[in-house]
Amino acid sequence: LSPEEALGLSTTLRELRDRLRLTILMIEHHVPLVAEVCDYVYVLNFGELLTEGEPEAIQRHPEVIAAYLGGTAESPAEPEAADGDTVQFASEPPEWPLLAEGKSNGTA
Repeated sequence: LSPEEALGLSTTLRELRDRLRLTILMIEHHVPLVAEVCDYVYVLNFGELLTEGEPEAIQRHPEVIAAYLGGTAESPAEPEAADGDTVQFASEPPEWPLLAEGKSNGTA
């Protein structure tokens, strides 16, 4: 989905949920869309439950980052690059942007 399509879908899903008082089960890999729409998330990795929780906590979970961004949940203290240089890691996990500006989580 393009950013515009994802924003439109998230708006439509939240409106339907609120107007019709529905529970919606979403199966999706588009992390910003999931974070925008969902109140609670279950993360599967190859069919096995990896973790569950609120979107903000899930986005910072080391195993989720490893499964969906590559790498491993644990890294050596001073990994080396292919050219022998030391690799620097950010102190914080990456931020996945939310669809609507100013939105802090998936609640409407």
